[in-house]
Order: sequence, then C-alpha cells, then structure tokens
Amino acid sequence: MKLLTRTTIIYLLVTVILFAVGGVYFYSELTDLVREEAEEHLELEEKRLKEYVKLNDTIPVIELTLGDKLIMEPCTMLPSRTFTDTIIFDTDADEKIPYLQLTTGLETGGEKYTIIIRKALLESDDLTDGIADILIPMVSALIIILLFVNWLVSKSAWKPFFATLSRISAFKLSERKTIELSVTRTKEFRQLNEAIISMTGKIAADYANLKSFTENASHEIQTPLAIIKAKAENLMQSPNLSSDEAEQLQEIFKTTLRLSKLNQTLLLMAKIENDQFSNDEMIDLSKVLNEKLDLYEDMIRHKQLKCEIRTDIPVSVKIHSVLADILVSNLLQNAIRHGKQGGGFGVYLSNESLIVGNSGEPLKGDASKLFQRFYKEDPRSESTGLGLALVNEIVNRCGWTMTHTYDRGMHSFTVNFSRK
Repeated sequence: MKLLTRTTIIYLLVTVILFAVGGVYFYSELTDLVREEAEEHLELEEKRLKEYVKLNDTIPVIELTLGDKLIMEPCTMLPSRTFTDTIIFDTDADEKIPYLQLTTGLETGGEKYTIIIRKALLESDDLTDGIADILIPMVSALIIILLFVNWLVSKSAWKPFFATLSRISAFKLSERKTIELSVTRTKEFRQLNEAIISMTGKIAADYANLKSFTENASHEIQTPLAIIKAKAENLMQSPNLSSDEAEQLQEIFKTTLRLSKLNQTLLLMAKIENDQFSNDEMIDLSKVLNEKLDLYEDMIRHKQLKCEIRTDIPVSVKIHSVLADILVSNLLQNAIRHGKQGGGFGVYLSNESLIVGNSGEPLKGDASKLFQRFYKEDPRSESTGLGLALVNEIVNRCGWTMTHTYDRGMHSFTVNFSRK
C-alpha cells in the first residue's frame, strides 16, 4: 500500500470517528436543551395554575398551548411532584407521540386534586431530525473536501521524495555518474538528498577501489602463478629427477593450473556482479551451441556418450557474447565431465529454454546447493566448484531462471529465458 493511500485512510478513519463522536455529543446536548425547555414550560403552566387557585380558591378552566394536555382529578392524597416521560397514541395524527409529563397536586375548597400537565415533545424530535438532515450531508461534504485537500497537499509535499526515489532506482555504479537530485525547499527532504548524495559518493568511491583492487590482485596473482608453472615445467624436463620428485612436480603443476583457473573464474564472477558486461546484443544461441559441441566432440567420443542433440532451431537471446560463450561452455563441460561412461547426453534448445542433461547417479547432498560457490558433490574432485555458480550468476544477470531436476537416471539443467 502506498504511503499516500495509507495516510489518507488514517485521516478518513480519524475524521469519521471525530465527527461521529461530535454528532453524538451534539445530539445529546440538543436533547438535554429541549428537555430543559420543556420542563421550564411545564413549571410555568404549573405556576399559572396554582396562582389562579390561590387567588380564586377554585379550579379554573385553563387553555394550554397547542399540543399540551392538562388533567385534573380528585384524589385522597396529594401526589409527590415528579417529571416523567410517556408516550400517548394520538388518534388525529394516527401515531404515537412522546410527552414530558409533570405530576403534582393542589388543594382548594377542602378538595384535593392530582394535576397532570403534559408537554408534547414531537416538535423536539422533528427539530433533531431536521438538524440531522442538515448535518449529515454537510459533514459528508466536509469530509470529502478535507480528504481531497489532504490528498492534493500530501501529493505535492511528497513529490520531491518520489523524484529522489526515481533517481535512486535509476542509479548505476557501473556508469560512474554522480547522482543528481532535485532541489527542494522541504528541510527533511533536503537533508535526505544530502545524505543520499554523500552515501552514493562514498559507495562509488568504495566500488572503484574494490574493482581496482580485484583487478590488480588478480593480475598480480597471475604473474607468480605463471612463473611457478614455467619453473615446474622446466624441472619436470630435467633427466635427473627421481620418480617421487617428478610426481610432486606434477602435483605442483596441476595445483598451479587449478589455482590459475580459480583466480580467473573469481575475477570473471566479480566482473559480472559489477555489471562490466553491459553491451548486450542478440546472440544466436544455436550457433554457439553447435560450435561448442564441435569443440567437445573428442571428449564426448572418449566417454562414449549417447547423444541426443536438438539445436537446429535458430534461437536468439539478448546477452553479452562473452557471457553466452561461458554459459554454454560451462553447461556442456559439466554434463560431459559428470556423465557416466557410455551414458546419455542431451542438449535441447527452444525459444523458451535451454536444457542440458546427462545420465548419472542421484545426488547424495542437497540439490539446492549445486549453484553455490565452491560446492562439490565429491570433495575429492579436482573441480573448482565454481562452474555452475558462474552459470547461475550469468542467468541471474540476464534476468532468467535456472533449475535442476533428476528423473529416470538423468540430471537436467534448464535455463528458462522468460524474464523474472
């Protein structure tokens, strides 16, 4: 949910609650006011009646205000003075009408009387209904206007924030450009922009330093590795070497080659993560596959693999040419290297996906770790454990997905070209 929507909903709820509470309070106060006025009216009628009896010592015939009622009945004991509410059915109006009733008593000419004076409250009900009919539309219109004004003000106030957010989303370290943010008069957003500019500047500097260190370190490591490799080759050609010495030199040579390959792979992964392969183009993947299959033909023949190749359909995907070459090479090498001697080997290419499979035993470990760096199913393997991790980096960089399945003795690695 957007922040503007959330704040608008909160304002709406608070406004509705406040107006509801205020409406109840207003209605309660209005009702009390009308009741007080009715009580004062009844007391005035009572006063008029008693003053007349006191002066004339007789029960008068008093004409009350329209809607009021007066009842005088003889009694043996004077009642206590009380106010009560009652409802009486009016045959003329054909409805029940609420009354406020004053019950009192008086004595004249030796006779005792119960006096009941009633004040119709129908007018007060009509008054409250009329007020409600006026207030509800007015309050509703006021709420709508307040929400609209709040939405406009909030949208205008948050505009610099969304502009900053858009610039941050479009910011790329690999482009080596300083982020530019719009000028705002709002203090908080101005402080936010200053902090972002400072932070991105530091990140860009750290990125440049890390990139430079990675490239320099890789280059410096390659030089001594090349020297060790050359010295080991020279020593291995020496005629005076014992079999043990030759074997140890051979191990040193293999380790040096493996370390060199590991260094190059890690450097390549760092370049992919730093988005240094940004010049994508439409590559015919079927052409790349067929070229690599021709290159690995001797390896396939040596392992006597039973091949099923379906790469005749031209399939073009958007990817850097170097990354396309590495992606295909690593998938094919992985399938050939880990395939069973004389087992199956398959490559299937379509507009939706690339599938490379090989026959083999089920995995002993967790299949989800296959794409992790340095993970090896067999710890004794001379593999660097970076081949599938490198493929996964390329797949993620292109916005594709990659999965592994095992069915009927076949391991299948599927690269889906659909964007995430």
